[in-house]
Amino acid sequence: VAIASLGSCGQLFRHNGSTQAQTVAQTNPIWIASLEILDFLPIVSTNLKNGLIVTGYGTPPGGQTEYRATVLISDMAIDASALKVSLENRSGPVDPLVVEEIEKAILNRARQVYRR
Repeated sequence: VAIASLGSCGQLFRHNGSTQAQTVAQTNPIWIASLEILDFLPIVSTNLKNGLIVTGYGTPPGGQTEYRATVLISDMAIDASALKVSLENRSGPVDPLVVEEIEKAILNRARQVYRR
């Protein structure tokens, strides 16, 4: 699975909730990184209160297989224990090693976001 090129997440995230929730989304590096890394997937729903991002099916750049993801962010800390990604294709769950690579990419990007 090719990792999506990093793009802007501003247009992907549309939330009609509270200003506090929007501030959390704009300042949580894991949230921002998740949207950027998975920017090839259409956002189906987000729930800031529960730290949940659900996507529809999409194909990564240069790929042929469609994937969809569910991301659970349990903490604002940039730590593996704060992030859980579930990834599947039309045939079912994706190899755990691929999911681990996606999680690593999100955490690496979150560190970059935090530093800027």
